[in-house]
Amino acid sequence: MLLCCIIPKKISSGTTERSICGYIIATNMEKKIAEQPMKIEMLGYEVVEKMAMPSGNSSRIYLPVDWKGKRVRAVRLEK
Repeated sequence: MLLCCIIPKKISSGTTERSICGYIIATNMEKKIAEQPMKIEMLGYEVVEKMAMPSGNSSRIYLPVDWKGKRVRAVRLEK
């Protein structure tokens, strides 16, 4: 997958203002998935195990309301 972002830049010449392409940022974002399960060790305060449900063109898990604003990690358990 190639991600390209064009950021417009406004320039003025006299009384005329126009937009030109200021920057083009491209990055190759290839997703790599491990062939075999890997061991992951984490320190934390609480664990929940949920099934990811479809949401638009991605997935979603609902977490307890008291986790709002906290750092969390999601680990996929099945291939």
